[in-house]
Formats: sequence, C-alpha cells, structure tokens
Amino acid sequence: AAATITPEVIDVRASVDEAWVCVAWTTPWPADAEWPAVHAVASRLQSHGFRGRRFETRWAPLDQPGLLAMARRLGGEDDPAAAARDLVALAAAAAEALDAADLRTARTGCRAFLDAGRGRDAAVAANPYLAAFSLARTPSFGVDLDALHDAFGRLTAAEARRAAAAVLAPGRVAAVVVRSRTAPPPKPR
Repeated sequence: AAATITPEVIDVRASVDEAWVCVAWTTPWPADAEWPAVHAVASRLQSHGFRGRRFETRWAPLDQPGLLAMARRLGGEDDPAAAARDLVALAAAAAEALDAADLRTARTGCRAFLDAGRGRDAAVAANPYLAAFSLARTPSFGVDLDALHDAFGRLTAAEARRAAAAVLAPGRVAAVVVRSRTAPPPKPR
C-alpha cells in the first residue's frame, strides 16, 4: 500500500498564480556512512531525472549536505498528496536503480565539490570560489576526504541501494504545497 503523505499547505502572495509540491528528507552528513549512497541517488536525480518525469532536485553538497529535496509544479487538476507520493516513489525508484556507473559519477562529483580546495580538478581553474568555499566549508563536516573517497570506492551498488532506501523512506519525508496567488490591487485612498 502507498504511504500516507499529507503535505502541509502554505498560501503566499506573489506576482503569479502557481502551486508547487515539494518533498524533503534530512540526510546524513558527509562524515556519515550512508552519505555516499544518498549522494549517489541525488546525483542520479540531478543529472538526468528519472523515468521521463518533470521535477527539480535540490542537492547542494557544500551548501546544505544534510538535505535532499524534490519539487514539481502542480497543474489545476493535480492532487497534491498524490504528487508528493509520486516524488517519493521516484526517489525510491532512483535508489533501487543505482548501479556502478551512478557510484562512479557520484564519486567524481564528490571530489569536484568537497575536494576542490586541494586543486585536483580542472573545474577549480574556472571557479576559484568553489575551491575557497570547499576549503572553508569542508572542515565543518568532520570528514576525512581520503576516507570518504575510499568509502565511495568500496561501496557496492547493492549497499548503496539499501542505505539510500533507508534514508529516503516515506516515513522520513516532509511534504509541503506552496500556493501563490496574485495579490489584490491596492484599495484606492
């Protein structure tokens, strides 16, 4: 049976009428054993989406490594709870589909972000901000970068699938619908 997910609804005033559903999970930090698996799922979702669905994935390993979020715009006939369940199911399907190629991509991406301060990647030349931010931010994670790279190297797809499924379980998700409505014109004075 499908998990019961009831998004909280937040109404805001904005310049356009639209609604979005967003689901988010608190995830491990880079020093935690499960982080490489979650990073692999997030990388998969960010790099090519999944199953032709339209959605956005928010995963920022340096800015906010403890949060994975997915969102999509709602149409007028969409059921927000069903849309939230669909996003959770897509994350689960991405976790189930992890393979060795996804782990290699995630490991490379991890090096590009967390290890940029050591200057091993050509991307540092194009983005020196990344190197400075990496050097300043990575120590706060309490992670040994060499150990993290080794953990990626030892991680099997089966282990990654199990860890990601546990972290991204439907019972651990927060869901919200943000509906924006145009503000009424100001009243004449």
